[in-house]
Amino acid sequence: MLENLNIKLHQLIDSIAFILPEIWLVALFIILIIIDLFAKKPNLYNVLLIGLFVQLGIIYFSPLQNNLFIGMLSADALAKVFKYIFAIAGIVVLLIVRVSEKDKKMGQTTGEFYAIFVAILLGMNLLAMATHLLLIYLSLEIVSIGSYILAVFYFDRKGVEVSLKYVVFGIFSSAIMLYGMSLLYGFSGSLLLENIAKVSHTIPAFAFLVAFVMSIAGFLFKISASPFHIWTPDVYEGAPTSVVAFFSTASKVAGFAVLIRFTLALGNNIYIANSLIIIAIVSMLIGNFAALWQTSFKRLLAYSGIAQAGFVLVGLLTLDENGTKITLFYLVVYSVANLLAFFAFALIENKKGNDSLLVFNGLGNQQLVFGVALSISMFSLVGLPITAGFTAKLLIFTQLWQIKENPFMLVLLLVGLLSTAISLYFYLKIPYYLFFKQKNENLNFQLTIFQKAVLFLLAFALIGLFFIPSLLLGTLTTF
Repeated sequence: MLENLNIKLHQLIDSIAFILPEIWLVALFIILIIIDLFAKKPNLYNVLLIGLFVQLGIIYFSPLQNNLFIGMLSADALAKVFKYIFAIAGIVVLLIVRVSEKDKKMGQTTGEFYAIFVAILLGMNLLAMATHLLLIYLSLEIVSIGSYILAVFYFDRKGVEVSLKYVVFGIFSSAIMLYGMSLLYGFSGSLLLENIAKVSHTIPAFAFLVAFVMSIAGFLFKISASPFHIWTPDVYEGAPTSVVAFFSTASKVAGFAVLIRFTLALGNNIYIANSLIIIAIVSMLIGNFAALWQTSFKRLLAYSGIAQAGFVLVGLLTLDENGTKITLFYLVVYSVANLLAFFAFALIENKKGNDSLLVFNGLGNQQLVFGVALSISMFSLVGLPITAGFTAKLLIFTQLWQIKENPFMLVLLLVGLLSTAISLYFYLKIPYYLFFKQKNENLNFQLTIFQKAVLFLLAFALIGLFFIPSLLLGTLTTF
């Protein structure tokens, strides 16, 4: 008994060396709180920005290892890729805070913003590594609770309203997920995904399907997939722009990170594949059709995110080595395009103070770099050449076409193509307003060299990955 306990204790201690990025985030969280409490003029923004660059270096040098903390975490190559995405997305979101006058003031007056930001990043990292149902649930709640708080950081009436909606839907999805996980535990007698997968074939098919679908409710809420998407448009419209950018990229990717790991472990099942097909089809149709009538830029990107979640779910149906790489490629390209769109919007929001599509009238002719960069973001989201969005959707559809044993795959492929055609209308609205509408009068819209450089780099990344997708696909390690 004592010998077994001693072995487990040594395993726990040895595991610490493989979670250095997470230890650094905990340290950064404490540092930010101490500086905010005791410094007269705390510059938390620069501390956090430097801290995230340090985080990238720690991730690079951190070793890989499975079966950490008695099987609860896995610091494998898949988790490492997601940690890179979270850190880089966090850096770009901080750049959005810097250029958004309202968000910058918010961060200066409420130092807790940056500490909560780090806590959410920690939850995302743990979520990408978790292989234990209890740790998955706790990690997801760290991300969710922090997100609820960030959504209300404007502290206005609208922000409080949307945050309350966010909390209500979050609690609802969390309760369903927890009940589904309890069913999986009851069927298998274990909370480890590996052990559940071993006995999944002994569980009645319908019972296992119900438990699986209920268990992923929290993940579907995080990625804004149907039927847990209802919160998305209101929260996107009412929350701070930088926070929305964070929700639409890093938070969504974190949801897919755990969903990928969950599906890899448990999803080799025709019933589960069909349920994912239905969720993907409904998400694409709801997202794209609802976006057609939007006049708000934030709400348009919210419905766009719902539709894009459907496209990524298509990738989950082919999670072999190649399918995993394609899904990760799509997530990276989508995140870059969304970050570019929100960075550009933050610049014009400073001048106009609202998110109507009409604020873009004529700005492309007035500021060419701004107009071209934002247009490239829209082209990538719809999947047009010469952007990486075209490559991402082509790879997804090609991978889907190769699955011939399931007749529902053809329906999914047709819906995906139809959805892409529909999205042309609302995505191309933005370039139309930028270059073909009469410009807004009395709007002095000037960009600094720094702002132009960020727009150029993000747009260049989308074009560069179209011509040389191997730059990213080649770095995605075999999982």
